[in-house]
Amino acid sequence: MDYQQGDTIVAIATPPGEGGVGILRLSGPQASSIATALCGGPTGKPLTPRHAHFRRFYARDGGLIDHGIALYFPAPNSYTGETVVELQGHGSPLALASLLTEAIALGARAARAGEFSERAFLNGRLDLAQAEAVADLIHARSDAQARAAAASLEGAFSQAVDDIHGQLLRLLALAEAGLDFSEEDLGDAHEQAIGDSLVQLDAQVAHLLKQAQQGARLARGGRVVLAGRPNVGKSSLMNALARRESAIVTAIPGTTRDLLREEIVLGGLPVELVDTAGLREATDAV
Repeated sequence: MDYQQGDTIVAIATPPGEGGVGILRLSGPQASSIATALCGGPTGKPLTPRHAHFRRFYARDGGLIDHGIALYFPAPNSYTGETVVELQGHGSPLALASLLTEAIALGARAARAGEFSERAFLNGRLDLAQAEAVADLIHARSDAQARAAAASLEGAFSQAVDDIHGQLLRLLALAEAGLDFSEEDLGDAHEQAIGDSLVQLDAQVAHLLKQAQQGARLARGGRVVLAGRPNVGKSSLMNALARRESAIVTAIPGTTRDLLREEIVLGGLPVELVDTAGLREATDAV
């Protein structure tokens, strides 16, 4: 998909709720014209690429919606590879909803979840590993998760894969040279070079797989179930690890009846703690 093609999408780029700043993002061929209309129509001053402009944001009937900063990124030098405009106003859910409604009325389409990153991938701005890293970074629940996702977003994983791919191509060339010139004696050094390269590649692949497994564990997090006989301290341990009174603790056996869950971070890894009822022969219907 070329960045000049396709429709224009729009979405509120900040989380739901009230806040100091709220952002509306447009991407596509009509992004600039729609933003110009929202910023005052034909009488408004044009946006200079990659500059921050103070603008008032208007409805089609001329009513003032909000005011704030407008940023214009012409294609292909933007996150998605298309023309992108961001309107940064106040974090008012009503004002943002009004801006969204006006943008759609002016020709934009409400973006699907993750569609901005999808377009960045389709337009070659991100590879697949980086696109997945965007979601991992957004949903990170620990510093370790966030740092791993940020490294992948910067292309660390993709660069390692590209390096292995390049070495495999060079090895293929060496092997084909041995076949093409089989009548000539290329010597033991030729075979030794191929063997040494294979050993090195095997180590690199093993290291990359180990890193990928660690990344997958970081992304999933862990789960620890506290199980045992009644009144052995499961709920007390739960409260101590969670650092709050999450579970009721009494001397009465069977106080905990339902599964209680708390999320904590241990050594940079998010862990879900699950407190369970004591393992015993029950004497009541519950």
